[in-house]
Amino acid sequence: MTNSCNKSYETNLSKTTISQIEEEVKKSAYNHLNSKSAESALGYYAKDATIIINGIQYTSFESFASMIKEFYGTMSEIKLATYDDILINVITDKVVLFNARFQWSSIDINGIRIDLEGTNSVLFEYKDGQWKIVFRHESFNSTDS
Repeated sequence: MTNSCNKSYETNLSKTTISQIEEEVKKSAYNHLNSKSAESALGYYAKDATIIINGIQYTSFESFASMIKEFYGTMSEIKLATYDDILINVITDKVVLFNARFQWSSIDINGIRIDLEGTNSVLFEYKDGQWKIVFRHESFNSTDS
């Protein structure tokens, strides 16, 4: 189940435009979360994105991309990828803040299930015809027993 709450800053955007932007960003966020390959996942990022995951700040896109490629290289299947308690803040027609809790589960190449729960804040910017992640802060815990 996905709960959603949307908030828009004072803009000159119409309610229709704001709703359209919210849906586009939500779709990008879900598509990113459900990416089946490193190339697909990395395609949602701007090359100058700031990325912080569980207290680790990646100093370059290349170092982050290397970690993502290594991770996806050990994954064989995504079992669950969903958001809950979504909050979308339309700041301008080109900048949107997406906050949510997430659950993510996969099976690695050794058959070991990985279950994660956490929260993330993602700043999307509309660049080159698509919503790109320019800032991502994510914290999660493993729910493995």
